[in-house]
Amino acid sequence: MNLSPSESHPRLPYTTRNGYKFELKSNIWILSRQHSINWDLMSPYVTTDLIDSLRKVLSKYAITKSASHTYAIWARFKHYAIWASSESQPISAIDAQSLANYRASLEKRDIWYVGVIAGLIRTWSKLRYAGLGGGLLQMINGWTLPGNIKGEAVQLQDPHDGALTDLEFEAFYSAVTDKFQDKKLSIGDFALVMLLAFSGRRPVQLSDLKVKDLIIARAQDGLTEYVLNVPRAKVRNSSFRGEFKPFALNSDNGAVIEALIEANAERVARLDGLDDLDLRELPLFPNWREVKKYARMTAMRRSSLPADFMHLNPTTISTRTMKIATSLSVISERTGAPMHIYPTRFRRTNGTRAARAGHGELIIAELLDHTDTQNVKIYVENVPEYVDAINEAVALQLAPIAQAFSGKLVDSEATALRGDDPSSRVRTNGGKTAGTCGHYGFCGALAPIACYTCRNFQPWLHGPHREVLDRLLSENERVARIAGQSPVSTITDRTILAVSRVIQLCDERKASIGQPNG
Repeated sequence: MNLSPSESHPRLPYTTRNGYKFELKSNIWILSRQHSINWDLMSPYVTTDLIDSLRKVLSKYAITKSASHTYAIWARFKHYAIWASSESQPISAIDAQSLANYRASLEKRDIWYVGVIAGLIRTWSKLRYAGLGGGLLQMINGWTLPGNIKGEAVQLQDPHDGALTDLEFEAFYSAVTDKFQDKKLSIGDFALVMLLAFSGRRPVQLSDLKVKDLIIARAQDGLTEYVLNVPRAKVRNSSFRGEFKPFALNSDNGAVIEALIEANAERVARLDGLDDLDLRELPLFPNWREVKKYARMTAMRRSSLPADFMHLNPTTISTRTMKIATSLSVISERTGAPMHIYPTRFRRTNGTRAARAGHGELIIAELLDHTDTQNVKIYVENVPEYVDAINEAVALQLAPIAQAFSGKLVDSEATALRGDDPSSRVRTNGGKTAGTCGHYGFCGALAPIACYTCRNFQPWLHGPHREVLDRLLSENERVARIAGQSPVSTITDRTILAVSRVIQLCDERKASIGQPNG
C-alpha cells in the first residue's frame, strides 16, 4: 500500500476541509470549530493496534469529508466498542459475530448506528488496514439497514419539539421584538433570532455568514431590496462556504442585518491592530474573543489560520437562542407552560407552514435548502388537519394563557398615557373610541385591529371591545364560508385572543369597583 506523507511521518499534519490541522498520533484531533475527537475516550475499549488502524481510516474521512460526518463515524464506533468490550478485555478487531449481536441489542430507532459502522468497514476494507474479522464484509453487504428516523416530532405534532403553532410563533417573536425595543436584547441576538425564525436555516449556516453575503440594491424610487447569500450546509464534498443559496429579506429584516453590520464595524474600530482588516470578510456573527486574538497576531500567524476563524461555533448559536427564549418565558397556548425554543423548531415551523399552504416537496426542499426531497416528505405527509375556526368560547378560554394582550387597561382617557392628546385615540371602523395609543411617534399599523396586540395600547374600561371581537369572529366565519372549510389558525387569531383578554380584564375591573358588566 502507498502511504501518504503524513502516514510515513506521523508527526506531519493533516489538514481538514475546514483548514484545521492535526497529527495522526495526537490525542486530540480538532476537525472544525464545532467538532473534535479525543482518542483518550476510545483507548479503554480498543487495543492500541486497532486504534492505530482506526486512526488511519478516519484520517481519510477527516481530509475528504465534513467534520460532522467524521465525528459521527468516530462516535458510532465508540458506542459499539464500549458495548463489545469488557472491563478487562478491550476489542482487538471488529468481529462479525460481535457486530451482529450489537445490531440485535439496539432499539429499532437506533439500528442506523450499524449503518454508519458498515460504511466505515467498507472504507476500512478498501484501504486494507488490519483490524477486520473474517466474513465481516460479506455479512454487512447482505444486510438491509435503515437510516436514522426523520421527522418524528413533526409526525407527532409534538408541542415541545415539533413545529410552533401560528399563535406560538407570533407570541414568541412579539416578545423578542419588545425586548429588543426595550434595549434588553442586543442587535446581534435580535438579528440571530430573526434569521433563524424567518429563514429556517441551520445554525451552522448562520455561523458561516460574512458581511459580504448581504447584497443591498437601492432603487431610484427609494425602495431598498435585500438578499442574503447563505452558505449551504450538508452538501456532499462541499468545502467551507463552498456553495450558496440566496435568501430574500423583507425591508424590515434587511434593515436589521444592515444595522448589525454597522454595529460590528463600530466595535472593530474600537480595537487596536485591526486597521487592515477587510470588514467585508468579517463574520456576520463574530466570535469576539477570537477577533481580539486576531488583533494581537502577527501577519505570519494570521496567514496560517483556518478559514472559519472568528466565526461563532454553531453550538453557541443554538445555546444563545435557547437562552434568549428562556429569558422571555413565553407561554404556549397548547401546554400552558413556557415554550421550549431551539433552532430546529423554526425549521420545522417553516416546513409545516409551507406544507399547510399547499406547497409540494420540491418547493419545501428549496425553502429549507435541502439538496433533495427525502427529508421533506414528512411535512407533506403530515399536514396538520384543518381546525375549527376559533370561536368566542375558545378565545375566552385561551386568552389568559396566550398572553396576546400586552398593553395596559385604563379606566378612562383621563388616566391614560397621552390621554390629553386627541390624536392618540384609537377608533373602531364605526368611529367609536376603543382606547389610547401611548406611543410617541408615527405608527403605520392598521387600527384598531393591530392595536390590541401592541404593548403601547391602552384600552378603555368602557370601550367597544365586544363589538371588535364580534367583527373579528364574523370575518373568520366569512372566510370559512368562502373557502368551503374551516380555516387553519391565522394571524387574526392572536388578535382575537388579545381582544378576548381585554374583555375579561374589563369584566374583572368592573366587578372590583362594583359596576355591572356589559
